[in-house]
Amino acid sequence: MTRKHEVAKESQDSVPVAMAKPKWISQAGPLSSVYANQVEMHTSNWDVKIRFGEAIIAEGEHVVEEKARIVMSPQHTKAFLAVLTDTVRRYEAAFGEIPLSPQAARVAKSTEKPQ
Repeated sequence: MTRKHEVAKESQDSVPVAMAKPKWISQAGPLSSVYANQVEMHTSNWDVKIRFGEAIIAEGEHVVEEKARIVMSPQHTKAFLAVLTDTVRRYEAAFGEIPLSPQAARVAKSTEKPQ
């Protein structure tokens, strides 16, 4: 897995080598973006399944509507985690810490010492 504008460095022998950046091609027709505020993960010896959904109220009941499902190898999942972790680190360095919930943000702000 590579970040945009970066080159992967890995070979079958685990010896770092430079690889050409893959060329991305678009599918015919419009691509869809998916909003998700719920995530569920399942693992097996062979893969990691990540389900993305949106919490909604349907017929008066709170449910999660499945929006997308991604299946990856454990190795690809670990590489994805590394890239995602780095992306969040860079975002927070540029824009500040991302609170896990609005309540956490209020608690953190209320415990700050006045300047």
